Amino acid sequence: MAHMEHLSGPIVIVHGGASTVPDSMVQAKLNGVKAAANRAFERLMSTGATAVDAVEAAVVSMENDPNFNAGSTFVLNSRGWTLSIYTYCRSKCVVLQTVRRDHDTVGAVAIDSQGKVASATSTGGITGKLPGRVGDTPLPGCGGYADNKVGAVSVTGHGEMIMRSILSARIITNLERGLQPKEALSQALQLTKSRTSGGAGAILVTADSKVAVDFSTSQMPWAYRTLTTLHYGIHPNDHHIEKI
Repeated sequence: MAHMEHLSGPIVIVHGGASTVPDSMVQAKLNGVKAAANRAFERLMSTGATAVDAVEAAVVSMENDPNFNAGSTFVLNSRGWTLSIYTYCRSKCVVLQTVRRDHDTVGAVAIDSQGKVASATSTGGITGKLPGRVGDTPLPGCGGYADNKVGAVSVTGHGEMIMRSILSARIITNLERGLQPKEALSQALQLTKSRTSGGAGAILVTADSKVAVDFSTSQMPWAYRTLTTLHYGIHPNDHHIEKI
């Protein structure tokens, strides 16, 4: 499954984690990513706001939603402790921004009216993880990456598999090699699955406002917002559109 579209103007894309979503949770997950995309886009359109402001607003919205594994919702490690990591990237500088309070990774990418891109990713980790485990989220080129000349990406899945394939950096490199966004995502995800047997998902916005969504798991809730439309889905080949 891969979705791609060439848009224009400010754009925000969010994901709510690549995993298997029970039927009873599908609507709640969709509501969560739609709300995050709307909130982030409203922030992006406010005076003086940047792509960084938008992705932070999106991630905070999902961190505060109990249907996602990030922020105030969490999973426990093998000692019953909890920790969530939050990072965002802008331009070529990838910054570990903070350690959050505390089940799927959540993430967002955006491009603003100045053509600047940003990426943010937040996670509650994996149930039963060893104390001190560092996953892909805070590592440059793994959980996310942003380059104003190429684009911004946020990924989700099993952290060890993402780290072994340096998934975000590989997607950006695929774009630099001339691949279209859809192919850049699908090739990187297929490589990760073939080499590590790990499922993953990714969202992408390019420097020329192309958006792409892809995942190799059974579900990944996603949404993106433009001036006139809200797009969203969760199953392979889903693409619903609401007029604003």
